[in-house]
Amino acid sequence: MKTLIATWLRIVLLTAYLTEPSVSTTSPDPFTAVKDEDVLLRCDCKDAKAVVWQTTINDTVIISFNMSASQNPHIHSEFKDRVRLFLQEERGNCSLLLLSVTTTDQRNYTCFGLRKPLIIKYVSLTVNAKPDQHIATPSPSPSSSLSASVFIGISVILALAVVLSVLVAYRWRRETRRQDTPREEVSDDLL
Repeated sequence: MKTLIATWLRIVLLTAYLTEPSVSTTSPDPFTAVKDEDVLLRCDCKDAKAVVWQTTINDTVIISFNMSASQNPHIHSEFKDRVRLFLQEERGNCSLLLLSVTTTDQRNYTCFGLRKPLIIKYVSLTVNAKPDQHIATPSPSPSSSLSASVFIGISVILALAVVLSVLVAYRWRRETRRQDTPREEVSDDLL
């Protein structure tokens, strides 16, 4: 049954490709995921009637869904209960959600949006191990330490400018008070 479906999908894709010479393709999009977390592989497919997600390993069809058929999507046993397709709910969105990715999910994927012209989207998924949260501490990048140094330098300059302004204002006020205060005339009698 699985080989029949895979053969049918290849025939549909080949027919779509041969009947419409202009194929809409994009270069591979790199995606990075963390092990045991979910990752969304994006594929926009406006006006697509069906979608097929496939891996480059043995051309395994992960999931296929045809809008005109009243069937549920065909899902490969390796991905059963681990994928979600959005085309069923939102036309034009052929994105694939991979749940709880593992290191074996690290591979290349292809999204085929079946319409004229055929949509082909390539995705390269890298899965990293979970970082050890107890040991790993983020080290400041050179640009962030440079930013901190600049901020501190500007803050010191501004503080000095404020202190200098206060001193100048205080001195100016003192001088104006001296000039405004009437001086007592020294009488000749005292001399």
